[in-house]
Amino acid sequence: MVIKSGAKNTSCSGGRGVARTDYISREGAYSKSGLENERGELYLNGEDRLNYDEIKAVKAEIRQSDRERGIILSPENKDLTKEEMLTLSKDIIDHKKLESGKEFSYVVSIHDHNGRTHAHVEAWTDKRQDLFLSPKEMQKMEEFGKEREKDLTEERIIDTGKNLEKEPERERSIEQDRVAIREREDERER
Repeated sequence: MVIKSGAKNTSCSGGRGVARTDYISREGAYSKSGLENERGELYLNGEDRLNYDEIKAVKAEIRQSDRERGIILSPENKDLTKEEMLTLSKDIIDHKKLESGKEFSYVVSIHDHNGRTHAHVEAWTDKRQDLFLSPKEMQKMEEFGKEREKDLTEERIIDTGKNLEKEPERERSIEQDRVAIREREDERER
């Protein structure tokens, strides 16, 4: 799990949180659904999917807040489903809130445009100190995220009865296998 983050005082950022919200909900953010140019859906506090009017209200709330922070959560398993990534994101952020006693609102959007499932989180609050993250706090979030990601992967194995982890890369290509089979068959015929 890799977590990247940046924060700004909303009064100084010129609506940077709103711009990030536009970015994370843009067309083409999530492609695994099979729909071309699917928009990144926004989930308030990792739960309720927002409609267009609710997104506008969230943007207004971000503009009025004192502090906003963008966070990117990139799991080691690039093939997590959208639902698993949403669960993982909510678990990491809610654990941080519970552990620290900090209060803030956030939206989550799941993306896969770069070939790996990851989450963008936009958080905001009127208490600037509640969005402060020290390097040690970031490290603790990453450690918790790795453990929770491992749990989700194990749950998937139990639920499906098979390991969906990426198979080890083949030493030879399928075409090389076919050539080797043909050569063996040719030798047998001689």
